[in-house]
Amino acid sequence: MNSKYFTKRFLIIFLIFLGIVLYLNTFFNEFLWDDDDIIKNAYIKDWRYIPKCFSQNLISGVGETSNYWRPLLLLSFSIDWHIVGPQPFLFHFHNLFLHIISAILLFLILERLLKKKWFSFLVSLLFLIHPLQTEAVTYIAGRGDPLSVFFIFLSLFLFIKACERPLKKWYFLSLFCFVLALLSKETAMVTPFLIVLLLLSFQEKFFSPNIINSSKKERLKEVIFLSVNRLIPFFVVLVIFISLRLTILNFHNILNFWPTPNIYTENISVRIFTFFRILLTYLGLNFLPLNLHMERNVPLETSFFSFPVFSGFLVFLAMIFFAIRSFLKYLPSFSSSLERGNAGLKTIRRQNCLVPRLGGGILPRTERTLPLEQSERVEKATSRAPFYFFGIGWFLICLAPYSNIFIPVNAIIYEHWMYLPLIGIFICAVHFFENILKENGDTFKKILILLLIFYLTFFSLKTILRNREWRDPIVFYNQILENSRSHRVYNNLGNAYSDIGEYKKAEEMYLEAINFDPSFPQPEAYNNLGLAFYRQGQYDKAIPYFEKALKVKSNFIPSIINLADAYFRKKDWEGAREYFLLYSKSTPYSFYPYFKLGEISFYEGNCAESLRYLEAAKEVVPSGDKEFQKSILFLLEEAKKCEQQIKH
Repeated sequence: MNSKYFTKRFLIIFLIFLGIVLYLNTFFNEFLWDDDDIIKNAYIKDWRYIPKCFSQNLISGVGETSNYWRPLLLLSFSIDWHIVGPQPFLFHFHNLFLHIISAILLFLILERLLKKKWFSFLVSLLFLIHPLQTEAVTYIAGRGDPLSVFFIFLSLFLFIKACERPLKKWYFLSLFCFVLALLSKETAMVTPFLIVLLLLSFQEKFFSPNIINSSKKERLKEVIFLSVNRLIPFFVVLVIFISLRLTILNFHNILNFWPTPNIYTENISVRIFTFFRILLTYLGLNFLPLNLHMERNVPLETSFFSFPVFSGFLVFLAMIFFAIRSFLKYLPSFSSSLERGNAGLKTIRRQNCLVPRLGGGILPRTERTLPLEQSERVEKATSRAPFYFFGIGWFLICLAPYSNIFIPVNAIIYEHWMYLPLIGIFICAVHFFENILKENGDTFKKILILLLIFYLTFFSLKTILRNREWRDPIVFYNQILENSRSHRVYNNLGNAYSDIGEYKKAEEMYLEAINFDPSFPQPEAYNNLGLAFYRQGQYDKAIPYFEKALKVKSNFIPSIINLADAYFRKKDWEGAREYFLLYSKSTPYSFYPYFKLGEISFYEGNCAESLRYLEAAKEVVPSGDKEFQKSILFLLEEAKKCEQQIKH
């Protein structure tokens, strides 16, 4: 293709344009699934809670506890909330903005490393348009992926820049971006390992010729030593982060995200066997993304000789084999060329990565005189990177946090866990087809290019259609139930029906959730069934379900709130006071229990106590919540009048 027209700037603009076109139909999608933890989160609604974003877990602002600590993610939601409030448009736009910028950064990183514009563009294009990405981009609560990946890519880009320019600031900016990535999502811990992968895969870019042209053994030794040296600050940050997460920022059990022990969490062999099974699923979804849906059901594997497990193990071995073979073929690429040519001389300067090194200073600039023919081969070798080593390494490094092998996380498989790893798969795939194009005639090339256009079109259309399945909760949850079932999907579909007043359908879904697995009762389903009766004014029917939820989980905040409100509606002041007091102790940052306690005291004629509670509510009510501010101020005035009348 004519590079005169298809410049880097044009390709970047094309990525922006295509990203907007593919995700335009998401801008007016509704909140769903865990988005409730955003719009109900007190921390994002008032700037005074910013310190709590850094000291509490992700959903502490809704009175819940999780293992996640993502302060920068909460701050990004807070920015959206303060601009538009509970309107989904800006939240969706923010997600898409991060996704497009990440695709552009990926293009710039690969082009800088490979000097292959079209190769880099195609990998970035696949990253941008792949239907699997919708679970991270279209889903508002999935922002942790595009936000953390944005900072990961920025860190990698600045690290590469630090190796090209004699300025320490690029290195420290790279380190700072790594910190921001960790504050966005814990899986950013892979960043230093990705940098190691870059250093090993593109040695001629990061190391001086005297290292590159040494013997294979000596070269590998020096490369590993200098790589570790350059990354000491990154690993220091990583150790500090892990230490904090294991101690003062360990909100539940950071080493096991599952609420109860089971065969999966208690047996590493089961987790390994199951990983081999889902490895095949992930690879299949990368190349043929059909029947995409949340909440996938995966059977646990207890035997190595199960066909899916053994097949996955063979695929894993094949990946390791091709990665090592690719790397070993790459190692002698420079030294072998040196042994052959000796005509002409040319002095080349190649600069080491100018970053802090152990013992102070920076890695020095080196100069070496090489024969002209040999120096040309050195330049050619720059484009002969170990693509399979790089791609497979990228895939496995980025997948490692989600493998469940080391730490059982909150699920076995999710599509958005491929957000970053799929880049590695497509680096390998694009390199494979690039070699096929080189080895065949023009007719075959044209056929292959047409097939590629068809494939990319399929991905694009699939992304648009998948976005439509996220448009509202009822469509979304029913689409999941067509593919798999779980108590959580039934419960959430019940919420969707309840929100539009279809209480009979809601009750059916809640009962399905309750009966899905009686051995593991779910407080959410009991609570929401009670809430459906509450909304119909049937408080006596609602209260027993709220109480059942609390029997399952004694500190379940939603049921505590609902019980308090139900007793309040019945004018049972004693029952309402009991649960509002419990609520205020569980979530002292919330104004609501203080406001309601102030109301109860006022109705009982205890004006002094009412004033005390209302003053407490006034102190913590979010500045943006104008309606409740007015209600609190009005009741305060009434309580003051009441108190004055009593005194007189």
